Amino acid sequence: MRPGLTIETHSSGMTETETETEIDTERWDWRRCRSFGWSGMLRRILKRAMDSTGSSSSSGTPPAAAREREREGERERKRERKGAGGEKVIVPRNKPCIVLEGHSARDTVIQWADSSEVTRSATFTVNAENFKARNIKFQNTYNENTQRGDLNPIKQAPAFQTTADKVSFYQCAFIGVQDTLSDLQGRHYFESCYIEGAIDFIWGGGQSFYQGCTINATAAIQGRLTGYITAQGRKSETDTSGYVFNQCTVVGTGLVYLGRAYMQYSRVVFSKTYLLNVVVPKGWNPWRYVGREQTITYTESQCIGLGANMSKRVKWEKTLSSKDLAGLTNVNAFVNQDGWLQKQPF
Repeated sequence: MRPGLTIETHSSGMTETETETEIDTERWDWRRCRSFGWSGMLRRILKRAMDSTGSSSSSGTPPAAAREREREGERERKRERKGAGGEKVIVPRNKPCIVLEGHSARDTVIQWADSSEVTRSATFTVNAENFKARNIKFQNTYNENTQRGDLNPIKQAPAFQTTADKVSFYQCAFIGVQDTLSDLQGRHYFESCYIEGAIDFIWGGGQSFYQGCTINATAAIQGRLTGYITAQGRKSETDTSGYVFNQCTVVGTGLVYLGRAYMQYSRVVFSKTYLLNVVVPKGWNPWRYVGREQTITYTESQCIGLGANMSKRVKWEKTLSSKDLAGLTNVNAFVNQDGWLQKQPF
């Protein structure tokens, strides 16, 4: 067999080397992939499949067959079975064009428990461009036993991290408490996803569009402390990054800010979104940039719900022109300028 994609798997503190086995490639429609004209040589193996009980195999041979497929202009597709797989995964930068598809985000789960350095503790990390996931739940369970009022502090424990361009998610779920979704760098698209956390649970310097997503702020886990949905890290006026939430729903327990400024030019937009009364009246927090709020771009447009009352919002929240707002809330203008979303298969 030719070498395929190497994905790092950490189990019980040890690193495993997975056995590679080919399966019947006729089960997949590769012609559809080729029609999109992907360039470059794709080499990808499926490193692990889950058995019928939903547990990951610890033996040298995967319980369900894995495969390798190498062909010019193709994208590899992995279909996960139902169940919860306990593993930590890293997709390296030189292995692009991967599709990961599950049965549903309710019963296809990739989970791990880690809280070391924040950029090294994510359950699933994607550093390669052109990655697409559908119907998968990504979860970091490190803080899951934390109860309201616990003396032990909540730790940074991301469920998913990406530093890559052209990454998309459909009907996926991201579950954690602090730094759940490390949306660090690149253009990303989230459609009909569920994202849960309490503190900075969507954070980083990504340029991302969230369409029709449910944002569940579980800030009550902190007791009387207020949570934060976003901590966006735009670094300059010319930085194209930012988070746009369009036609989303914000629910939860406890009180949360819509965001706080991780970097001085932080940019977040909530458009046509339903905001439950978990949103604090001020809406936004400058964090380390008190007195320099003029460089921060936080805006709300046509939002509804008890949490959308603007009467007590911070005075420095931006009111954008129709042109500037359209440039952010139009997915094709903000993240899909070269049509990469339409070029991704499946």
